[in-house]
Amino acid sequence: GTSSRIFNSKTGVDFTSLTLTGGANGVTFDASNGTAYADVDIVNCTITGQTNAAVNWLVATAAAVSTMTRLTIRGCTMSGQTQDQIIHLRTQSGVSASSIMSGIVIENNTISNAQGVGIRCDHGQLTSSGGGSITIQSNTFSNLSEGASAVGGAMVISGFTGVTVRRNTVRTVVGVYGGCNAIYSTNVDIQNNYVDGCTSSTIDACGALVDHLCDNVKVRYNTFKNCLGKAGVTNSGAGVMVLDAINTEVDGNLIDGCRIGLYLGVANGETQEASLHGNTVVNPTVYGVYLS
Repeated sequence: GTSSRIFNSKTGVDFTSLTLTGGANGVTFDASNGTAYADVDIVNCTITGQTNAAVNWLVATAAAVSTMTRLTIRGCTMSGQTQDQIIHLRTQSGVSASSIMSGIVIENNTISNAQGVGIRCDHGQLTSSGGGSITIQSNTFSNLSEGASAVGGAMVISGFTGVTVRRNTVRTVVGVYGGCNAIYSTNVDIQNNYVDGCTSSTIDACGALVDHLCDNVKVRYNTFKNCLGKAGVTNSGAGVMVLDAINTEVDGNLIDGCRIGLYLGVANGETQEASLHGNTVVNPTVYGVYLS
C-alpha cells in the first residue's frame, strides 16, 4: 500500500512484510514533545520511491523531547528515495539532550539506488557520547548518490555509547560519510566490513572515518577499496581517517587503491591519539600514510 505513519507514542509495534510505495516517508515516527517509542520492529518490508526517507524519526524543535528505544529494522529492501537519507533517525542541534536513541539494531537490509546517506543515526545535539547502543550489521549498500544537500554515503553514527558496525558491504556510494563515519561516540567497533568505491563532491568519503571526540575505537579486519574522495582535496578519500579522536586502534585492515591509505590528523585542536598495527596498504593514488 502507500506510506504509513505512527502518530503517537507506541510500545511493541510490528511492521512485517509490508510493501510501502511513494509518499514523503515510508514509516514516520511523530517526534513531537512527549512521544516515546519502544520495542518497535520493521521486518521484511519493501519500502520504495519516497521523496524523503524510508524510515524517519526526526526531533527538530527545541521544545520537543522524544525517545526511541529498542528499534529493530531487519531484512528490508529500500530503494528510490530522493532526498538526503534512507534510514533517518536524528535529533537536530539545539534540541533537548533528553531526546536519545538506545538499543537500535539495523541488520540484513538492502539499501540501493537512492539519494542520500543509507543509515543516518545522529544525536545532533550531543558533542560527546550520551546516547545508548547501536548495532549496524550485515547490510548491503549500493549505488547511493548525494542528496539535495550534498549529503551522502553509507553510514554515519553520532553521539552513541556502544557502536557495533560489522559485516556490512558497501559498493559505489557518493558523499561525505563514505563507508562509515563515527562521530562523538565511545566504545566503537568497526569490523569485517567491505567497502569498494567512495567519492564525494566536497570532502571525506573514506572507508572509515573516526572523528570529533570519539573514544575507545577499534577499526579491524576491514577491506577498503577505491575510496577516492574528491580529487585534489587532501582530507578526502582515505581508507581509514582518524581526526580528533583518542584510544583508536586501527589493526589488520586491507586498503587497496584509495587516495590515501591511512590518514591521522588534528582538525579542531583536540587531543588525537591512535595506534596502527598490521595494516596492508597497496596502490594508493597519492599517499600510503598521511600525518596532518
